[in-house]
Amino acid sequence: MRVSVERTDPGFREALTTIPARERYTVFLDSVAQEAVITADEEAGLVICHERDGDGYWRHQDGEMIRIERRGAVRIERAS
Repeated sequence: MRVSVERTDPGFREALTTIPARERYTVFLDSVAQEAVITADEEAGLVICHERDGDGYWRHQDGEMIRIERRGAVRIERAS
């Protein structure tokens, strides 16, 4: 399964972008829940999310939030 909040991504799900979200998922990377996930793909073992600094603040560069790509065992669970 692949899910994404990016409109140009093949895993895009409109229901994730509504407020409140009509669909919710928890993404795990190597059995650890991830936050601020932009895209997750179980088959590719890929998670793209926003990155925090050592103090817990979102990292920015040139006015944009920094994204980080992580690889490993990905599991996507739909929240009930």
